Amino acid sequence: MSRGVRTGPASALWKWYLVAGCVLSAAYFLLSPAPAKLIVWPAIGWSSVAAIVVGVRRHRPDARVAWYLLALGLATFIVGDDLYSFQNYVQHTDVPFPSLIDVDYLAIYPILAAGLVLLIRRRTPGRDRASLLDAAIITCGAGLLSWVILIVPYF
Repeated sequence: MSRGVRTGPASALWKWYLVAGCVLSAAYFLLSPAPAKLIVWPAIGWSSVAAIVVGVRRHRPDARVAWYLLALGLATFIVGDDLYSFQNYVQHTDVPFPSLIDVDYLAIYPILAAGLVLLIRRRTPGRDRASLLDAAIITCGAGLLSWVILIVPYF
């Protein structure tokens, strides 16, 4: 057995998570909208946060703060979804726009950006203008395509 390779029940944890994710995904599409949005969707979301936290605790990466920020960003998005679904399907009220729920939805962006910046800085310390330019070209190209295909037809 090579060093660092885990065997036993702990190494099969990701397989159980994969199976549970497939079952929850199928249940989401098979159930009516209210239970799917109120039970299954939050279970998928919160299990994702738990998977990140468990992975960080088990594998202890050097950039733990970055991974915890990614989990926190995902959690803020899930809180927004849960609040929206509760108001829509339990209280049967329309969610106004903008509302406090939108704060949860928008909080994901700076938190995820901070986590990603920490991961990128850990990988490549200093300035890496070539990679920044490559990413900007791909982002602009994808943005232009989505604008032309998705947005222009609605105008």
